[in-house]
Amino acid sequence: MAEQIIKKKEFNCKFIQLRDLEPSELKWNLLNRFYNELMIPNFPDGDELDPIDVWIEMFSPNNSLYRTTILQITLAFEKNDENLELILGGAVNEYYPRSQCGLISYIVVNQKIRGSNIGTILADQSFIVLNSFAQFFHSIPKCRVIFAETNSPDLVSPEQDVMAPRIRCKVLHKMGFSLVNFNYIQPPLSENQSAAYNLLLIALKTNEICQFDPIQSKYYILNNHLRWFLEEFWDSVDYPTEGKDWESQIEQLKTPKIYISSLLDVVNDQQSLTTSNNKAKL
Repeated sequence: MAEQIIKKKEFNCKFIQLRDLEPSELKWNLLNRFYNELMIPNFPDGDELDPIDVWIEMFSPNNSLYRTTILQITLAFEKNDENLELILGGAVNEYYPRSQCGLISYIVVNQKIRGSNIGTILADQSFIVLNSFAQFFHSIPKCRVIFAETNSPDLVSPEQDVMAPRIRCKVLHKMGFSLVNFNYIQPPLSENQSAAYNLLLIALKTNEICQFDPIQSKYYILNNHLRWFLEEFWDSVDYPTEGKDWESQIEQLKTPKIYISSLLDVVNDQQSLTTSNNKAKL
């Protein structure tokens, strides 16, 4: 039987922040439901999906990961859904205290309600969540940079993804993201996974985060902010900051300014943004 599609463009939402729930049957049930019902179907490439065991550790106050990487998972429900029957979508956000940067790891929308406003709502919630961590832990108004990742339209075909990567780039552009002009490698997320070479690194473009170079007529982020984030991200997955992959990242940080560009440029011409080195590894 075909899955029922809910034809509704706008939802009046309530949110549950899983980190804020006390350890309980409700918390672990919601986490498992979110992972099995939304994450696995929407992320078919296993190397891009965090193991749920890692999330459980990051939500456990007695585990060191609870304090070294601040994980928050936001689940959206319709306001009148008292029994929390349908997870409309969820956002997985990580705040990195050393670099004072945020990472929107995943924004996922229930396939039953694609085309609704849930993705935009969850993105706005992610910005609020990550900036609130910056305020709480460091008394600064916002994260130094808010990053995210997305599949490269040049390296991932529409058939390999639940949403065509070019379409996703258009959606992320509308949310305020720009491409970081950086040949990005995601380290293995666990010892049983491989590094990902088919992702683009993107950043939220705001006047507080991005600076303008009047000579180049381009916006940029500081190389130190990106380096500090990468070092902390790689440490968080217990992957050594050494070897060929890491050196290829550091080599690109010799310039003090890391320029960003429109994701619409990616949609129109992605070939120039990928290297032969990356293509060979795929």
